[in-house]
Amino acid sequence: HKLHALYKLLTDDLNEKASVLEEEKEKKSELEALAAKFEVEMKAVEDAAKSLRAEKDTVQQELQQTLQSVSTIQEEKESLFKATEELQVVLQTVSKEKEQTTAELQERERLAMDMEEEKHQLEEATTHLKAGLISMEERQRALEEEKKMTVEQLRTQEETAKQLESEKRLMSDAAQNLEANLKQVTEEKQTTESKWKEERQRRIKTEKRLRLAEDSLKRLDRALKESGVQIDLQIETDVTNLKKFFEDCIAEEQFEAQKLDIMRDAVRAKATYNTTTQHLENLAVRESPEPPPTPEDVPLVKPSSETGNSNGTENGDAGGERPEVGSSGTEVIANGDAGGKTNGEISEVIANGDAGGASSEGAEVVANGHGITNGAAEANETNSEAVCAAASGDKGGSGSSDAIENGVPSSPSDF
Repeated sequence: HKLHALYKLLTDDLNEKASVLEEEKEKKSELEALAAKFEVEMKAVEDAAKSLRAEKDTVQQELQQTLQSVSTIQEEKESLFKATEELQVVLQTVSKEKEQTTAELQERERLAMDMEEEKHQLEEATTHLKAGLISMEERQRALEEEKKMTVEQLRTQEETAKQLESEKRLMSDAAQNLEANLKQVTEEKQTTESKWKEERQRRIKTEKRLRLAEDSLKRLDRALKESGVQIDLQIETDVTNLKKFFEDCIAEEQFEAQKLDIMRDAVRAKATYNTTTQHLENLAVRESPEPPPTPEDVPLVKPSSETGNSNGTENGDAGGERPEVGSSGTEVIANGDAGGKTNGEISEVIANGDAGGASSEGAEVVANGHGITNGAAEANETNSEAVCAAASGDKGGSGSSDAIENGVPSSPSDF
């Protein structure tokens, strides 16, 4: 009667565990969908990073052209300064000549009143001097006009230089912002990749534990069949250990919920990139008469074979290791399946999620007075220690040589 009561308790408990594991299966499916979406967004972030690099190169080229234009304008400014100084010297010389000619003209007019004999000669000389004076005045006016034009050109060149300097500062600020955004996107990408690699390592470890648990379940089932109707009370302790490890397994599966943080980080990085890009575009439109190049106008750089391979690894090794791992048992865990692969009819019952159902092998075990049901096969989600402890409980009291030959320890302390 105690064995039957224990059997019922274990059946109820394992049914509850099966329902909880079924819920975990659904959660894992949702997480896989989020992981696929995350891979797509990672590719989008990489494309955006390539666009930012191309835009950065374009800005640097424009900055170099601006610097060359500034240097050319500076040289023209210096040449205009020199021409202005030369014109000023010529103007001063002409003014002095004008004063001298005027003085000579006045002197000759005074002499004309005293020397009427030289009147005709002086009149001719005066006529020539007046003609020269008129030509000098015209030349002086032309030089003044040329000076005004030179000063106006100099003022225009100074304004152009100021505008180019302001554009240079704007280009420098835009380049710094682009470099900061590129660095931020690269850091977020590295953080996301490290989290994904840690998740993949954890899945590989879970697969190894699944294999060990499967072997232990096979040994447990074989030991139960070979024991016949004799069973030791030590199995109660082993079943308790098995139950405890089931609870630990559930706690580990709940830890996978932290993968949502990775998804949030990726979405936040994309939103930050979009906001910064829009801000830079608006700034360029306000400050420059020409529209800035958009990420769609910039040609994307085709990745090399080495870059393509690294991207494949960073996106979760979608084409390499995961199918191979899933073929050996991780696929069951990734799909959230609470059951696993065991021998006989037990694997069929667990794969269907029926932890308490009876199969042909399970019915034989109950008929022989064993308190273990098919639900024990759910140890595929546990590690090898708890399952082997249950196996040792089946053979612990008798110390049978068959159990030792089958690799089942005689007591839990052997683990």
